[in-house]
Amino acid sequence: MKETLRFIYELYPIRKCSDRTFRGRSRPCLYYQMGKCMGPCIEDLADRKAYLAMIEEIIFFLRGKKQELVEALRDQMDTEAAEERYEEAAETRDRIRAIEQTIEGQKIHSMSFADRDVFGFYHEGRDMQIQAMFIRRGNLEDLAGYGFTLDYNTPEEVFCAFLNQFYARSRFIPKEVIIPVETEDAAALEEFLSETAGHKVSVTCPQRGEKSRLVNLATRNAENAFRTRHETPERQQRVLSGLQKSLKLKNLPGRMECFDISNIMGKLAVGSMVTFDNALPNKNRYRRYKVETVSQPDDYAMIREVLTRRYKKAATEDAGRDARKDAKKDGKKGDAKEASAKNLPQLIIIDGGRGQLGVALKVMNELGITGVDVIALAKARKKYNREMDLQYELQDRVYVPGRQDPVILPTDSAELLLLGRIRDEAHRFAITYHKKLRERMFYRSPLDAIPGIGPARKTKLMKCFGSIQNIREASLKDLKKIAGLPERQAEAIYNYFNAAATEM
Repeated sequence: MKETLRFIYELYPIRKCSDRTFRGRSRPCLYYQMGKCMGPCIEDLADRKAYLAMIEEIIFFLRGKKQELVEALRDQMDTEAAEERYEEAAETRDRIRAIEQTIEGQKIHSMSFADRDVFGFYHEGRDMQIQAMFIRRGNLEDLAGYGFTLDYNTPEEVFCAFLNQFYARSRFIPKEVIIPVETEDAAALEEFLSETAGHKVSVTCPQRGEKSRLVNLATRNAENAFRTRHETPERQQRVLSGLQKSLKLKNLPGRMECFDISNIMGKLAVGSMVTFDNALPNKNRYRRYKVETVSQPDDYAMIREVLTRRYKKAATEDAGRDARKDAKKDGKKGDAKEASAKNLPQLIIIDGGRGQLGVALKVMNELGITGVDVIALAKARKKYNREMDLQYELQDRVYVPGRQDPVILPTDSAELLLLGRIRDEAHRFAITYHKKLRERMFYRSPLDAIPGIGPARKTKLMKCFGSIQNIREASLKDLKKIAGLPERQAEAIYNYFNAAATEM
């Protein structure tokens, strides 16, 4: 996608700024001065008809109709040459050459413009979803989904049986069929499809590269289709009940909050909390935390800080609320910190092992929260047995209070898959925030270091001068006159850049 975008920006002088920047411009940017943009941000600067014609060409290009685009451009070039508009004809000629070179490069280095059928599947428990992606000339033209019940067969066996019947009906057969699992029938299927289609057909199970990414995409589509079809309230309640029974939880985990930590050797450490209500994400209750008290790579201390910040206020609020309720009930049974309180979940999930669970339990004990279930979910990892010279893989393990050994849930159980989804979402949310802080640190503007220069003045300066370099080279008089800055702020900016220049 990025490579295609770079090609389009090099080939077509279209705008590259965001909608917000586009709407706020009062003069064209540097790209216009370089001839890389027609300047549609300024009224009457760009020819609207020519700009829209250029957009139509790009749409043609993105739809994979490059040969048709080249033919249309050749006709346009001939017309421009006949009308003696030689400069425009030369630009069109250069555009044709660039597109033709791109087509040749794709023929040599990529097969992404071939016709393909790509398959993926996803299953939970006894239910399975197969998804087919029909790619024609590099464009995804259609999707199809098929649901199955596994009964006594494995998902691989069901998929192979499905594939053998899929092309038995009259349908278009592409040159490539890409599948997610190896099948013993691949050679026989290739022979049958080649004979039926009248051309060579290959059936492949890729392990890496572009084709493998397509299989992964089909698999994700299968998972999304599976959830759309199966995430009914009744099924969600069954999964939650199964989770409560398997882990011997005190509460039905209607609301679950999961925590994860992300950092680089203790730097830029952040914590994330994601919330799932009735087995579905509730993004309004997602929270992120910048770790403030820990500067070393100490996962336990970071978890302790994040949990304390999350539940200290909740415990105080809920204690006061329940105390008032108990007074009204006049002695009726009621736990001041029970999980029924509005701001507390029924289940807290920590991404980690026994040590992380111990930290979480200690925080809950210190805050006096006794009615909430707490578990830790440890990721699957590989382990090496030296005596047997054997490497084997431990699956996801669930640590619960009061039990030395972890609970091992079946790999394909809906309960473990739900916990994995929640844990992965917490990890994604933490990583996203961590990356944002890293980018903010690495791409900080020099203006951020000058006292008294906030976002509004920074925006105004960039709008008036166009770049940091121009601000750096501006005189004190220019800063006051062009940007309209008060004398104090103008002197601060001038002194900051000139002092830095003197030191250099």
